[in-house]
Amino acid sequence: MTSQEVPVYNFKAHQGSAWGVTLAFTDADDEPIPLTGATAKMQIRDKPGGTLYKELSSGSGITISGSAGTVALAMTSTEMSNLSFRYADYDLFVLTSGSVSNCQLRGSFELYPRVTVWDT
Repeated sequence: MTSQEVPVYNFKAHQGSAWGVTLAFTDADDEPIPLTGATAKMQIRDKPGGTLYKELSSGSGITISGSAGTVALAMTSTEMSNLSFRYADYDLFVLTSGSVSNCQLRGSFELYPRVTVWDT
């Protein structure tokens, strides 16, 4: 995924539920793009340049499988419970071992408010 046009994917999740998605990066021949040595960062904000709601990074919510060309994004149920926005924007940047940082994905993040609460 090195084209100029950044793919758009809009996430939807439920407040209080664990969330995760695994992204597979492939070339024009549908072969995995090797990501060995790469790092990644994703930020969720109210708008571009606005209030930061959540940041994921390699080792903290992002897991990269280099040879498979996959990037797994995840937040625990506790992390999701602590989010309080309804709609936000995000983007995902990957820094390859060649020190090239590219936006690989962008879009909106819709968080459905939690209704059920456990009494503790």
